[in-house]
Amino acid sequence: MTELKCPFCQKKLEIDHDITHSGYCKKCDLYGDEQLWQELIHTRKALEIAVGALREIGFGKNINIIPDDESAKYINLSVEALEQITALEQKDK
Repeated sequence: MTELKCPFCQKKLEIDHDITHSGYCKKCDLYGDEQLWQELIHTRKALEIAVGALREIGFGKNINIIPDDESAKYINLSVEALEQITALEQKDK
């Protein structure tokens, strides 16, 4: 297993020698194989990028014109998407 870090606490994953190719986060008490950890880390990074872009759109940082009805619609969609993502993250905690 390459050196992977837990996407939740950023601690280095330990190798559990009782379970072949299994990574273990002592702090979060989570197990998974390398493919699962890599996909989880990739998905977490992609979510962070998407949330950052939605925040910029929602706050109008990338809009250099006065918002018309069409651009206001996209701003509202980005704000709604952020609210849904935030609600899911809070629900999971």
